[in-house]
Amino acid sequence: MLEAFSDLTFSAEEKSEACPALTGATFKLTTNEGILLEDYDFDVSLNDAEKGYLGFEGKDLKVTGSANLGEGRDVTFSAPIDRLRLEIEYIPEDNTEVLEINKNAEKPTVKEFVFQPGQVTFDDSDPSLNEGCKTQLRQGLIDGTMAMYEKLWSGDLDSLATMPVESFLPMIAIRHIGGFAMEQNLNPTSIEFGFDPEMIFEKVRPKPSQKSEMLKSIPSEFST
Repeated sequence: MLEAFSDLTFSAEEKSEACPALTGATFKLTTNEGILLEDYDFDVSLNDAEKGYLGFEGKDLKVTGSANLGEGRDVTFSAPIDRLRLEIEYIPEDNTEVLEINKNAEKPTVKEFVFQPGQVTFDDSDPSLNEGCKTQLRQGLIDGTMAMYEKLWSGDLDSLATMPVESFLPMIAIRHIGGFAMEQNLNPTSIEFGFDPEMIFEKVRPKPSQKSEMLKSIPSEFST
């Protein structure tokens, strides 16, 4: 997933009094030293009792990039990522095609996306790169990252194409299969969907009055 955040940019549309030389930057989100990008994984929470939320959190990450200070001058920099978390909640579905079949459908949506880079460090001891420049650049990192996040969440195909297919297929499956489920539950040990064919049949004929009396539970258990 970090591959989608490997070529980010931001441009300073207006000069800042705190750092008038800063015109923009290119940067990426990557892993800390000693952690291979291909081996990295996010800390996923599926409504764990301990963590208490549905979503994922990135740890041991940093931002690296190059800031443009005008007149062809570029300065490399880095900043730790203090917090990166995406939290999800379920809300009522608003897709009319889904609601025609399942009027009680719910869909996942982002409750909160948090991206907080830490203190920026320039790989240059130039005194003109003061605290104002660091603050201005840090805000640019937030703006550029949030802009890419918005593109991904809105389904921008060019942005999604940078992600390995196995990263987002499970999200697509949960999003669309869940829309036709009467019940759905995500937890640390399983992902459960409850379906009822009557949801489809009741559109063409009334529900048989004897059906509820005839239904019975089937003893079952999950195997790991």
